[in-house]
Amino acid sequence: MLDKEKYLEYKLHLLDKLNTVETNNDPFKNVFIRNILHPELYENLYENVIVNLYKNENEIKRINDKSHISTKYIIKLFTDDDIKYSILKKFYISLENFFNISINTDDFMYTYFPQNSTQEIHTDMPYKFLSFVFYFPDRNVELSQEEKNKNGTILYDKKLDPHYINTYEENSMCVFAPHFYTYHGYKTTINRAALVIFYTDTKNPPTKKSDFFPNSTEFMFQVYDKLKKFSLIEYKDPDKLNHEIKNCLVNSMSGKVINT
Repeated sequence: MLDKEKYLEYKLHLLDKLNTVETNNDPFKNVFIRNILHPELYENLYENVIVNLYKNENEIKRINDKSHISTKYIIKLFTDDDIKYSILKKFYISLENFFNISINTDDFMYTYFPQNSTQEIHTDMPYKFLSFVFYFPDRNVELSQEEKNKNGTILYDKKLDPHYINTYEENSMCVFAPHFYTYHGYKTTINRAALVIFYTDTKNPPTKKSDFFPNSTEFMFQVYDKLKKFSLIEYKDPDKLNHEIKNCLVNSMSGKVINT
């Protein structure tokens, strides 16, 4: 059972962060927020969940465990309508059709990747409306500014040049709305723990088959159809959709940019 007073305290902290942060527009619209979670919530989460990710440091971990009370607070916070709409409005023109958009609990994942791991450049699957990454650096390791820069989510422009905007800092989060050129990935120079969550259509959840498409063309048409129904601020120009689908660099059925 969640404590109502504690939840309200956590919620007000989060809303303040969301309502006062500025949006980045380079290389695509994204938001990076420091001290995103209430300090008490972050501390409990780190000491009871994250610390276990750093054990057996050579082992890749993807853990979909929602049992700990701190995780339950996270899920409740990001399914709260006030919080949900305060984030969505930073990316989408109208929120009229977003009643069913919320956390996909199947994709809720604590992740750990050892040093020298790579996530290939990709845009994220069409069924995802918002992509979040929360960072949890190992407290036993002092990071240089270069390490912080290089171990956050790397955003890439349309030339696939890297932009180190989302620094790997304690209690920080990046979020963006996937579309044709939300190219991102990472190349770890340290052991790296994070939490990834996504907003999806909870009334029409993706099937397992939607993780892959017959070809990259079908992938892009799925993105196109989503953006026609749910208009992004970045695509206010009605001609932009047609332009971007022609110039999208995705060349695999999983939404990745490979062999470039």
